[in-house]
Amino acid sequence: MPQLPEWVDTHAHVTHAKFTRGIECLLENCAAEGIRYVVSAATCADDARQLAKLAANSSIIRAAVGIHPNDTHLAAPGD
Repeated sequence: MPQLPEWVDTHAHVTHAKFTRGIECLLENCAAEGIRYVVSAATCADDARQLAKLAANSSIIRAAVGIHPNDTHLAAPGD
């Protein structure tokens, strides 16, 4: 079987509600398709905390954290 190229998904949202039950399946599919890393973007502080936990326990997920301009209304002092 030929070696698949390695890929990096540079913009994902793995903390989106549609993935909450299937994150393990999603990551298994990524690995099977040659995706070495998934850079997932957080959009608010709560999302960033959840994403940081996922990334800390994953060899594939990398976290890009911040507050998206469309979600600034969700930000609290200190976020």
